[in-house]
Amino acid sequence: HIPRQANCFLLFRKDYVDRHRSPKEEAKEEAAKVWHRLTQEEKDFWVRRDSEVKDEHASLYPDYKFQPKLRK
Repeated sequence: HIPRQANCFLLFRKDYVDRHRSPKEEAKEEAAKVWHRLTQEEKDFWVRRDSEVKDEHASLYPDYKFQPKLRK
């Protein structure tokens, strides 16, 4: 199983949850609120980080193509 690449918000949320000591579910909710308050310049950092992670993922899994499974 090849893991799906995280997007810029998921990278931000993971970093936010790792840096805060509140319970994980609370930290996730807080991260979403903080994300919406970030300036475009602050979000651009995570967009650049997303691009780096995307390149790493592509080099590790060159034939990867996201194919969602259909649910019945």
